[in-house]
Amino acid sequence: FELLGGAVKGSLNLWGTCARASSTRLDVEFTDAVLTLGGWKGTLSLSAVRPQGWVETTFLDGDLRLGRGDKGSIFVAYRGAERDG
Repeated sequence: FELLGGAVKGSLNLWGTCARASSTRLDVEFTDAVLTLGGWKGTLSLSAVRPQGWVETTFLDGDLRLGRGDKGSIFVAYRGAERDG
């Protein structure tokens, strides 16, 4: 994402765990968040709030997976060619 008209670039990455709940559903729990703003980077533990949810796979083929989360989010995952390094 960008702030201040593009002057500051940032990103938010969430880390967590998942467990198969059914053949099409994964239960997820987010454990950490990594926020980057410009040259600053910080990690926040989410263990106190333990955000949880699920993702239901609605389409799957050899390269593409589409899913919908319990809060209405749409997830698109693409499996590209493997890279060395």
